[in-house]
Amino acid sequence: HNGEINVKRGDQVKRGQVVAKSGQSGNVNSPQLHFELRKGSTPVDPVPYLNN
Repeated sequence: HNGEINVKRGDQVKRGQVVAKSGQSGNVNSPQLHFELRKGSTPVDPVPYLNN
């Protein structure tokens, strides 16, 4: 549902880097951003990375 994606799979990102801008594509009523971290194919809890 992003309006713009600024990175691609496998990119390394830095703190504060804009990775996407929310949008309303698909069947949604308001802007949304799906955020997920994975190591390989395993989902990873993002909280420890966001609090540092």
